[in-house]
Amino acid sequence: MTMPSAARQDMRAGYTREGFVDFGIQLATSSHSWKVVKRAEALGFTHAWFYDTQLLNADVFVAMAAAAMQTSRIRLCTGVHSSSRTPHR
Repeated sequence: MTMPSAARQDMRAGYTREGFVDFGIQLATSSHSWKVVKRAEALGFTHAWFYDTQLLNADVFVAMAAAAMQTSRIRLCTGVHSSSRTPHR
């Protein structure tokens, strides 16, 4: 399923419309996640949710930083973030 052409053009131009539905993706974090996010942005998706797991996948914040360097409009989000994951100093 693809997003209608007019909606894609609005997304590329940075426009938002009342009643417009946001579409996002969820992905397991890996060293190549940025490629999926870059493609999702090109297809008009508005959000990319990264799984934040302890020791099962790559570091979520490193993957989000890599995606941020390659994209400009898509919103990057963490699915779950455990406060015990990173010790406070």
